Amino acid sequence: MLRRYLPTAALAASVMVLPFVMNGAVAAPPAAPGKLCEDDNFFVIEYTARYPGATGSQDGLYERSVPTTGGCASSWAQGAGQLSTAAIVAQCRLGIEPRFGPYPIEVRFASTYVMQNRADCIAVMSGVANGEIDPGNAPLFPGGTR
Repeated sequence: MLRRYLPTAALAASVMVLPFVMNGAVAAPPAAPGKLCEDDNFFVIEYTARYPGATGSQDGLYERSVPTTGGCASSWAQGAGQLSTAAIVAQCRLGIEPRFGPYPIEVRFASTYVMQNRADCIAVMSGVANGEIDPGNAPLFPGGTR
């Protein structure tokens, strides 16, 4: 169960993936989605904030990397415009846990979340990626985009 606390620590990491976009129209996922990930697992992301009070100031297209080729390819393959569970698991396992672990890990967005385990991490990062958790003053894409 996630608990919210007053802001006391900082961390931000989130992405959302959309299928290949051409001339403003979303295309069907490619026959070989892994081919889109061959260049360091980069792909096009469209972030849209859906949390209460969202202004749209961060909404837009970004090009971002996922920690694993499997996470990148599965995000493209599902064709739903969302970051895949495999990509979010990799974000927790290879990014957040080594950098800020062991659990419990506090992350501060507009609210602070205490993650007790990887399942909590996946739930929080999914909420951020889907625009359901306000990132607050945290950078939307830490580590940058290209």
